[in-house]
Order: sequence, then C-alpha cells, then structure tokens
Amino acid sequence: MYDPGQICDRGRFVCPLSDCDFVGPYSRFHLHFIDKHYNSTVPFQYDKYFPITINIDKKVIVLQEENCRDIYILHNATERPGNLISVSCFEPAWNGGVTYNIMVRSRRTPLRFDSCTKSIQKLDDEKTSLASLLVPSNLFDSNGQLKLFIDIRGP
Repeated sequence: MYDPGQICDRGRFVCPLSDCDFVGPYSRFHLHFIDKHYNSTVPFQYDKYFPITINIDKKVIVLQEENCRDIYILHNATERPGNLISVSCFEPAWNGGVTYNIMVRSRRTPLRFDSCTKSIQKLDDEKTSLASLLVPSNLFDSNGQLKLFIDIRGP
C-alpha cells in the first residue's frame, strides 16, 4: 500500500497505542512502529491465514504486515450477545481498503466472515468498520480467549 512517491504527507496519523503520543505523516507512521512498537504488534503476511488469540475484553490489537509494514487494527467490541470483531487499516482515506477474512473454528459452530477494511487515521470511539463479525460469547473458552484465523488480502 505505501508508495512514498504517491502519498501526500499533509494528513496526520495518530498512534493507536494509548501510551504513545506520536502524531505524524503517513510516510513516517510505519517507521514509528518499527522503531517504537516492534514488540507491540502482531506480524503477518498478506494473502496467508495467520492465527491470533484474543481475550474477550481486549479492545484493540495492532497488526503489522512483515514486508511493506502496513498497519492494521483488529477491533474487538463487547456487545450483547457476543463480541463484534472487524479489521481497519491505517492509510489515507482515499485508498479504499482491502478485503479480509476471519475464521473461527469451534466444535459448536464454525464461523467465516469476509469484509473490506475501512481506512482510518486514528482510533476513536466510533464504529470503525462497515461490518463486523458477531461472535457469540459462548464460543470464548473458560479463560475468555478465542482463537481466530485471519487472512488480509494484499493490495
């Protein structure tokens, strides 16, 4: 997604980690994560399913693509009767997002969800995706964890 020759640097991106005050242009946003938050992100590769375990009350997980370093956010909102899970991408709004798949394998009910990321420049309390996967609370294990398999399609 990131092509330094085609990006306008006027937009400001706000680091999604609550203990960080970085605000800067898109061209420096990826480098900020590599320098400051390398151990706080979950690495993945485009077009390959990767496993991730989420806690029922963990609201945000930062994902970073291993090659081009694009930043994505896995959102997990607790709602009745379960959790709403979606993925957003830190990118200029005009990029339009990419498609992604989420799978939940459970003995009771296997779930699969396909959607498109919403482009964001900062985290806020608004709904950050056009659609979300509703995972019933009873699919989380006794420790409040759920294993997901995610595939983010390359741009």
